[in-house]
Amino acid sequence: MLADVINSLEKKSIKSFQTEKFCILHNLGPQELQIEVSGFGKLEFPLSQNDIDKLIELASPAKYGFREKTLLDKTVRDANEISATKISVTFPTTNFSSMLEHFVKEFNFSQSVQLEAHLHNLLIYGPGQFFKPHQDAEKLENMIATLIIVMPTPHIGGKLVVAHCEDKKKFESQNLSADGFKCCAFYADCKHELKPITEGYRIALTWNLTLKNNDKNVKLNSQLKNPKLTEALKNYFNVDRLDEEEPTILAYLFKHQYSENGLKWGALKGNDAVHANTFLNSAKELGLKAHLALAEIHQNWSTDYEGGELVDLIDESRTFSDWFDESGKKLSYSPLYLSEDEMCSLIPLEDLDPYETEEEGYMGNYGNTKDFWYRLGALVLWKKSDQLVMDFKLNYHEALKKLRLLTQTTGNETEVENVIERAKKYFKRNTDNLSKIEEFCILVDLACYVRNSQKAQTLLEDFSLADLAPQHLEFISKLNRIYGTAWCMNLLKKWGGVFEENNNNRIRRSAKLNYDSNVIKKSIEWKCNIEIAQFLLHCQWERMLSENKTKLNRNEYSPYSSCASENNAKRINHTIEIFEGCLALQNKSMYQEIIDHILCAPKLYPDIELTNLIIYFDGRIEDDFLSGSSFEKLRNHTLKGLKQEIEQGLRSQNDWSIITSLGCSCKYCTIATEYLQSSQEIVRVWPIAMDIREHIQQVFRKLELPINLSVEKKGSPHKLVMEKSTRLYEHAKSRFEKVKECYAAISR
Repeated sequence: MLADVINSLEKKSIKSFQTEKFCILHNLGPQELQIEVSGFGKLEFPLSQNDIDKLIELASPAKYGFREKTLLDKTVRDANEISATKISVTFPTTNFSSMLEHFVKEFNFSQSVQLEAHLHNLLIYGPGQFFKPHQDAEKLENMIATLIIVMPTPHIGGKLVVAHCEDKKKFESQNLSADGFKCCAFYADCKHELKPITEGYRIALTWNLTLKNNDKNVKLNSQLKNPKLTEALKNYFNVDRLDEEEPTILAYLFKHQYSENGLKWGALKGNDAVHANTFLNSAKELGLKAHLALAEIHQNWSTDYEGGELVDLIDESRTFSDWFDESGKKLSYSPLYLSEDEMCSLIPLEDLDPYETEEEGYMGNYGNTKDFWYRLGALVLWKKSDQLVMDFKLNYHEALKKLRLLTQTTGNETEVENVIERAKKYFKRNTDNLSKIEEFCILVDLACYVRNSQKAQTLLEDFSLADLAPQHLEFISKLNRIYGTAWCMNLLKKWGGVFEENNNNRIRRSAKLNYDSNVIKKSIEWKCNIEIAQFLLHCQWERMLSENKTKLNRNEYSPYSSCASENNAKRINHTIEIFEGCLALQNKSMYQEIIDHILCAPKLYPDIELTNLIIYFDGRIEDDFLSGSSFEKLRNHTLKGLKQEIEQGLRSQNDWSIITSLGCSCKYCTIATEYLQSSQEIVRVWPIAMDIREHIQQVFRKLELPINLSVEKKGSPHKLVMEKSTRLYEHAKSRFEKVKECYAAISR
C-alpha cells in the first residue's frame, strides 16, 4: 500500500504539477547596485588590479559554517571575505526587488510570501582559490535560500555547481568583459561547490534570503487534488492491523532538509509544498489529521575493508520531532519513533545528502562501519478518531486533561472506555507522574465515570504505595463506594509490588508505604473501610521490620555517630506513628508485636530514645489500650537500662575502652576491634598496606569514633597511627547527664 501512495505522487497524477526549480539564475544591469566598502569607497567597474589588491588588503580569510560551528580551513575553503558591516549596498531602481519577486514565483512559493535579502559578506576568489562541496548553515530564522551576485570582474574558472539529490545546476560566471551582475539563488539545503579560479578574480556578494509573511494558516490549493492519492490513503488507513490498539500512522518524507526554525507550512520548498497541499486535500476528504514534523533518520552501515563501500544496514532509527498542526501551531509533542513500514518517500535515502557522516575504522571484533544522519521535513497523518490516543502517545499530560473533559457530561462512557483500552500502555508508562494529587484525582474521576471495574483498574493499577499521601484517601473512599472493598484491596496490593518498563526492561519501583499516621487517620475519617485501613497499617509495620532487619544484619553500631543518633530518633518517631495507627484501629495484636520487637533490638531502640516514646504516650491517652501490661513492660525495660547506666557511674578517667560494632568481619577490623575494646591501650602504631589503612580509616570515620588517625610515612609499609581522644570522656559525661534526665522523666 505504501507503493500505491508513492505511485500516486508521480508527476502525471498531480494536476498543475511543476518541474521543481532548486536553483534560479538571473541578471542585473551594471547600474542596478551601488556598492561602497568601508576603507575603499564606491566600487566603480571595471575594477583595476590596484582596486582588487586594496580590497584584498581590507579582507580576511573566509570562514565557513558547519552546522552550529564557524570554521577556518583553507583545505575546504580558500578565499577572502569582507563582512557585511563594512559594506553598503543601495538600489537605484526597483529591479532588485523585482528579482526577489521573480524568485518567489520560480520557487513556487505562496503568493502571500515575500523574500527578504540580508547581506552576508563580499567574497574574493583569486587564482587557485576554491570552495569544496558544502551546505550553507541557516544563519537566520526563516532563512530558505542563498543568493550569490557576481560582480563584472574578469576571471576564468570559478564555476558554481549546485546539487539537490541527483540533480545538478551549473552557474557560469567567468567573463573577460561582463557589463552586469550575474545572480544565482538556490535553496539553503542544496550542496554546492565553487571550482578553482584559473585566472583573474571572482568577486561576489552573498545574501541570506528569508521568508516574510509565510502565513501559519495553510491556504489549500483546491486545484492540487489527487484522486489516486486519496484512494491510496483510504486503503492504507482502512486495513486491519495486527495491533488494533495502536493508531495507524503514515509519514511522508519531503525531499528537502529543514531545520527546527525553518520547518513551517509556508516555508516548504519546491514540490514539497505541492505534495503537502495534495496530502492536506486528501486528508480533509478522508477525516485524517495532518502534521508537520522534523524527521531525523540515523543509519549505521557495515562497509568493506578497502574502499569503504556500504555492505549491510546494521541499524536504523527514525525519530520525528518539532511538531506543527494544520494551522501552523507549534505542538508540545514528545519524539515519535516510527518503523520503516510507516513511512514513505519519493526518493531513496541513499540518493539524498546526509547532514552528518561518521566513519569508524576496523576495531578487531567487528569491521568498518559508517553512520549517516538525515534531517528531512515530513508530513505525518493519522485518523481524527485516533487523535486522543495519539495525544497520550505524544503528550500524556494534555491528553489526560482532554479525556477528563469528556467526563463532564454523561453519554461519553463508551468513548472514554475505548480510549482507556487503546491508551492503557501509556498510563503504565507515565506512572511516575501519578504522585501529583491533581493527576491522581483525574485518574480517579475517570475510573469513577466509566463504572467499569476492569477499566478503572487499568487506569490505577500502576500507582505505588510509595506515592500514597493522606490527600489520596478521599479518592480511595470514593472508589471503595463504587467498586467495593475487595476491588480496592486488590488494587492496593498491586500498588505494593509495581513494575515499570524502562528501555524494554521491567524495573521494580519503590512500593513501600510512607510513614504517616495521617494516612491511617484519613482512611478512617473518609470511611474507607476498616480492612483497607488495617492493610495500610500493616504495610507501614512491614516496612519498619524490613528496614530494621537490614540494619541489624549490617551489625554496625556506634554510640558516637551523629548520623546513627538521627536515625534512632527517626525510628522512634516512625514507631510512634505506627503506635498511633494501632490505637486508632484498636489493633492490639500489632501493638504487642511492636513492643516485643523493640525489646529484642536494643541497638536500634536505645533507652534514651525510647524515653521519648514513653513520654509521648504516657498520660496522654485516656483509653486503657496502651495502659496494659505491655506498655508497662516497655517502661520497666527502659527504666532498668537507664538505672544500670546510672549505677555504673561516670566513666573512669582510666577507662579507654570503646564499645562499638564496626559492621565488618574482616581480620583487620577484628584486630581494630580488639584495640578499641582495650581499656588500657591508648595508642597503636600499625604497619599495614595502604588499601588496608584506607579501609580502617573509612570505617572509623563513618562511625565518628573518638579516634585521631594519622599515617607515619617511614619504612615499608607505612604505619597507621590510632590514638584515642579525650572526646571519649566528653561524650561519656554528656550521655551520663542525659541518662539521669531520662530516668527522672519516666519514673513514677
